[in-house]
Order: sequence, then C-alpha cells, then structure tokens
Amino acid sequence: MDHQKMIMIFFFLTIKHLVYSEDICNSITCGSGNCITTTNPTLPYYCQCSNGFNTILPCPSESLYLII
Repeated sequence: MDHQKMIMIFFFLTIKHLVYSEDICNSITCGSGNCITTTNPTLPYYCQCSNGFNTILPCPSESLYLII
C-alpha cells in the first residue's frame, strides 16, 4: 500500500471518529455525572462524576454517597 492511500484512509477514519464522537454524548446516560468526549477511538467518551471519579458507567446518584 502506498503512502497516499494510507494517508487517505487515516484521514477518513479520523473524520469518521470526530463525527461519531460529537454525537456520542447525546446517546450516553451518565447518571449524576457529565459525559466528556475524547479523541481516543477506543474510548470515545467517559463519565465525569461529581465526586471526582471518571468511569464509562453511569455515575451514582449524589444521595447514595456515604460520608465516612
């Protein structure tokens, strides 16, 4: 495969990822947290919880946090 084809494939995949990642947070429910998009194609988003944790799962409700 020549360099020009490789550059075109890379460009196409990059554009596809950027378009996909813009819409990903519209379909993700992060519970009490906020959805954050990334530029990483293997992990296009994460949920940032109010307690400071980052996860790919929904954040728990703030009423469930225990104070120790």
